[in-house]
Amino acid sequence: MRMGRTPCAPTGVASTHHTDAMFSVIRPILVYDETCAFCRRGVARLVRLAGGGVELLPSATPEAQALLGAESAGCERQLYLVHRGRVRGGAEAIARCLMLSRWWRLPASLYYVPGLRTLCDAGYRVIAARRHCLDGVCEAGS
Repeated sequence: MRMGRTPCAPTGVASTHHTDAMFSVIRPILVYDETCAFCRRGVARLVRLAGGGVELLPSATPEAQALLGAESAGCERQLYLVHRGRVRGGAEAIARCLMLSRWWRLPASLYYVPGLRTLCDAGYRVIAARRHCLDGVCEAGS
């Protein structure tokens, strides 16, 4: 794990940047782009797979801004999981969220196998860059 990253660190890099709001978090929180239909459906499915113990927080809300800190303005390119005082983004956020479920813990931990992490991060970036066009109609921001 790399140290000294901000919440807007590259995909899959855990942040060690802490805000006061992070330490008041009890349940894991997924911060996502609420303007993207693909993203809304994806996080709803992810929460179900994780066993429902995850809260959703749209990225444009003041709460998300406070949770992610001053760096949150550029965070529309990936979702974030805030849990236990850490911020994880992109494919790692998905893997960590799935690891909250006893059924998905082992398969999701494969994310940390050397090589698979790089592949997952690259796949996430490709999908995230095209997320507004995945419904067959490109939305603004594509």
